[in-house]
Amino acid sequence: MYVTAKCISNDVELGRDFMHQQIKILLVEDEPGHRELLRRILCDNRPHVQVATACCKAEFQDAVTSESFDCMILDFHLADCQADHLIEIQNRLSRPAPAIVISGSDEQEVVVQSMRSGGVDFIHKDDAIEGKNLWDRIDIVLDKHRRRNRERRRAIRREKRLVQMANRDHLTGLANRRSLEQLIQGNGRGIFDRRGESSIVMIDIDHFKQINDRYGHDCGDRAIRALADTIRKHTVKTDAAIRYGGEEFLIIQPGKSLESAVRWAEMFRRDIAQISLQYDCSSVQFTASIGVVTDRSESLGCETINRCDEALYLAKRRGRNQVCTAEMVNFDRVASKLGQDSPTKRLDTALDEMRSLLGPTQHNHLTAHSHEVSRIAGRIGKAMQMPPERMNRLHYSGLCHDIGKMYIPERILAKPSRLDDDEQYLMSLHAKDGADITQFLCNDTMTSDFVRHHHDRFDETNGKAGNDVPLGARILCVADALVTMTTGRPYQSARPFESAIKELKSQRGRQFDPAVVDAIVERPTSLQA
Repeated sequence: MYVTAKCISNDVELGRDFMHQQIKILLVEDEPGHRELLRRILCDNRPHVQVATACCKAEFQDAVTSESFDCMILDFHLADCQADHLIEIQNRLSRPAPAIVISGSDEQEVVVQSMRSGGVDFIHKDDAIEGKNLWDRIDIVLDKHRRRNRERRRAIRREKRLVQMANRDHLTGLANRRSLEQLIQGNGRGIFDRRGESSIVMIDIDHFKQINDRYGHDCGDRAIRALADTIRKHTVKTDAAIRYGGEEFLIIQPGKSLESAVRWAEMFRRDIAQISLQYDCSSVQFTASIGVVTDRSESLGCETINRCDEALYLAKRRGRNQVCTAEMVNFDRVASKLGQDSPTKRLDTALDEMRSLLGPTQHNHLTAHSHEVSRIAGRIGKAMQMPPERMNRLHYSGLCHDIGKMYIPERILAKPSRLDDDEQYLMSLHAKDGADITQFLCNDTMTSDFVRHHHDRFDETNGKAGNDVPLGARILCVADALVTMTTGRPYQSARPFESAIKELKSQRGRQFDPAVVDAIVERPTSLQA
């Protein structure tokens, strides 16, 4: 009873509001006297009513093309057409408006034809000009039209709510797998600039089964919700955040480059590791493994998601709680085919296998540049009387010191202008990535440590004194700088050897180990080929 009364009250209020709204009526009548009489009847004491008039088919078309009307009053017989034809034109050109047909004819066929054509009411001209007859009909028509529109809007809202419910994951409130399939089938319509590139980030909670087994599924659900909340904090409106299944999540980032996506993923990974859930007097923490793939937006689809899935599971195999990219997967495939040859042979084989995937700048960094750095480092190590065993490791570390750059896009390595923050961040990872690759190729921690620390400054080594950085890394730092300065690059011209030595001396004790710089200064000619 309450609901019914409330609905009636709402309808009364809506009707009252409607009567004070502006009402636009199109009056189509070709006889000037009748047209003026009807116009006066419609406007009399009704300041909220606007009446536009037309006297022929062309004027009618112009009117309904340029604006919308709440109601139309149509004379059935015009000089150049009939009302049924006008109704057909109006339905085709613009949003339909209810049409009341008037006619001075007493023929029953005129009434039937008016209603069959789409008119909502018919009134004889004599009745239309009598008292309130015409406005009583208009009130009824407008009220019915208003109710239909309100019901239509309600139906549209209900449909949208149902679609949203069907496309939402009930546990996290994020989009679900069904919405992802619709996004892919629609080729990202509405969120992707097909001319650009986009990134996909896949996230999986590490050791999730252990959380369920130890604390129960309710705690597992809380961990999933906590990760979803963190995703919401890190994503923007244009991103698509999806619960892919179980403890896996997928983020589609339109327009985001590889370097931006990797940096985003690393920040996200660190934030996840800081989550601490209080559950049954226990503090539950967890980490996440992440895969990242960047592709042309127009190419995003199941194949791209599969590549991202491979990157994610590479992160799992490498120890979890880390970010891996499709470029790392490419090298992992090559690495799985390498035999038990010497480190040099394994490196040469890996570069041969990767050659088709490397750009010219990448290839130069991994071959000619690295061979020269290894040669210079060997000369410095000999001058500093390094033991033969460490000299051998220094040789291999020189060959591998830039191998992590195979994960950095050619466009960044060859960029002639200054790198932006995201590009600089990705570049900063190449020493760590190179150390991991070196550990695999050489199976030697000391050699990989030389690579890992070869960009550490002597005066800013993560809070450590410069001498705590391996000597081999300090030698590589100087050798790499010397070769880089004396070699032409897209972003700089080659310096003369003497100018490079002067730069090394200016950074002595700051960026570079003084002992290594002194070894060069004392024997500069021994370094030149």
